[in-house]
Amino acid sequence: MNYSLLFFCFLLFFITGHATAAEPVTTGSVQGKVTVLGKGQVPTSPKHVIVTLKPLDSSIDLNARAAKTFKIKMRNKTYTPSHLVVQVGDSVYFPNQDRIKHNVFSSSEGNRFDLGSFRRGMSPEVAFKNPGLVKIYCNVHKKMFTYVWVMAKERSMITNKDGFYHISDLAPGRYTLTAWHVRGQTTRTVLIKNSNLVIDLSVDGTQWTKRTRPKKSGVYPAAPQKSLKSEDWSKIQNQIDEDDEQDDYDMIDDFDDEEDEEEDDEDEEFDDSSDVEKNNQPAVKKEDDFEDF
Repeated sequence: MNYSLLFFCFLLFFITGHATAAEPVTTGSVQGKVTVLGKGQVPTSPKHVIVTLKPLDSSIDLNARAAKTFKIKMRNKTYTPSHLVVQVGDSVYFPNQDRIKHNVFSSSEGNRFDLGSFRRGMSPEVAFKNPGLVKIYCNVHKKMFTYVWVMAKERSMITNKDGFYHISDLAPGRYTLTAWHVRGQTTRTVLIKNSNLVIDLSVDGTQWTKRTRPKKSGVYPAAPQKSLKSEDWSKIQNQIDEDDEQDDYDMIDDFDDEEDEEEDDEDEEFDDSSDVEKNNQPAVKKEDDFEDF
């Protein structure tokens, strides 16, 4: 019997088994389910919520991977996928698969670009140099949109159709956990340990209202002005002829007040009062204030 070979095998088994048993768990993970509340506190689809973990401790170093290239296709006047997570330095190209021209642009802070209009078969590309949310539109078709979340020193993912998320390989420490949805977002601080942490999140979208997209300049479109129709003025004139002079003036004043209230209501539908400058010029809104369709 070859005792030397037997001893060597026993020694190898002992060292390997000992090392495996003694190897500590050095990373943690977090998972959970996101709920999105719509008007009346009624839950809406939790799909496409972007969940992000950003380190608060300077000792945590989330190493960036090598740069990659992603694709967002345009077909049937729709961007696919409608939500995408990349990191700083990554590129995205946009193949036009329709028989019509499309345009790709964004006025998001830090990643503003305009790829112009192009025909079917063309695939212009853009590189993302700064972190944050990039809202991308088509200047030809106003209902086309896609959202790209650009990571820096963080970990992000998009929830599935049921709202579930799972982020692993996290160094222990304190993190900011954020869930962003087009209807709203929520943020909290979490402590990651050498284990799996379960955290369910709720996004309050009860105050969300549908708004149009921004122009290429980033300027929020001005609210359309209402004007009186000719038949309305005819009714007013007929009333003036029938009533006495004092009643005429009262009626016209009341009509002007109603018109002002209608214009005020329409302005509120398009703009927040705090964003309108004193000179009544259209306010320049930040990209975060624009919602999808």
